Amino acid sequence: MPFAEIIAGLHSGRVDAALVLGDPDKCEVFDCLALWSELLMVALPIGHPLADKSIIYWPELKGERFLISHGDPGPDILNILLRYLAAPSDHPQIDTLHLNRDNILSEVGSGEGISLQCESASGLTGLNVVFRPVHDGNGATRLGYIVCWKPDNINPVLATLRSALKEAMLIRS
Repeated sequence: MPFAEIIAGLHSGRVDAALVLGDPDKCEVFDCLALWSELLMVALPIGHPLADKSIIYWPELKGERFLISHGDPGPDILNILLRYLAAPSDHPQIDTLHLNRDNILSEVGSGEGISLQCESASGLTGLNVVFRPVHDGNGATRLGYIVCWKPDNINPVLATLRSALKEAMLIRS
C-alpha cells in the first residue's frame, strides 16, 4: 500500500504497526525501530551491456530507462534515482508504472528498461533478469527497513511484537 495510506492507517488506528523502507526519522510522529538493511540492486535484462559486470557504479546508469512502481517502495526509489543521477544537465528517464515488483521485473526481462530493487528480489528466478549491486564512491548503496507504531497504541499484540523485535535486534547485534 502507498506510504501515505500506511501513515493514515497508523494515525487512525486501523494499522497497529507498519514495516516500511527508510530511516527512523521518516516517521517522526511515531515510535520506530530500525530493523535491517539490504543492498540496493539494479535489475538488468540478461543481454544488457552491464549484465556481465559484478558491480555497477551510479554513473554507469546514466541514460538508462528506469521502471519503478507507483506504490511503495517506488517513491523512495525515485528519490534515490534523483539523488544519484539527476543534475542540471541530466534528467534520468523514469517511468512510474502501476505494476507490482514481479511485473516490473518481467518488463525488465523483456528489455523495456531497468529497475532498482532491494536485495531480497535477487532470489527471484526465471525472469531473464540479472541483479547487480549498485555502488557509489563509498561502496554499496544500502536501504534500511523500520517498523513504526503510534506511541499511544495499547494493543497487547503490538506490545508483544515490539518486544520480540527488540529482542531479535539485540541478538543480531
